[in-house]
Amino acid sequence: MKIKFQKPTLYMSHSVRGNGDLTIEQNCKRAMRVASKIRSVFPEVAIYCPADHDLVLQILWYDKRIDVDDFMFADLKILRACSGWMWWWTSESRGCEEEYLEAVTLKMAEPTLCLNRSPQIIYQDLLKANFGVVRKVLSPIVEQAKKRFKLCQ
Repeated sequence: MKIKFQKPTLYMSHSVRGNGDLTIEQNCKRAMRVASKIRSVFPEVAIYCPADHDLVLQILWYDKRIDVDDFMFADLKILRACSGWMWWWTSESRGCEEEYLEAVTLKMAEPTLCLNRSPQIIYQDLLKANFGVVRKVLSPIVEQAKKRFKLCQ
């Protein structure tokens, strides 16, 4: 299946199972709220947030009909079709680290030995940030995605 987005699309990596204090459902709801905030600030780009599409996957996960490798296969395929990438870091996440490595391969993220030095990895609590802060933090990432989208057209 070939995926083609109609406008610049920013893939938003986020923790699903990674935060031991929160359930999968809570992690996904938090990520969806952040994605909604980013969409409000940057209507010119689409935000692909895995949590937005996660209910079916959660059902399959809980019933042991799908495993982590299946999730990652689909997520990486979607990431490859996107024009930008960011990681809203809330906790350690093996899946987000795999997505980061793929983003580096795709030249959507800068390779670094220390993850907290990558400008595409956002450590700020975007749930509490006002729209001005969200714009300031994400503008370089969004601009990069818009340029990449234009080049690929």
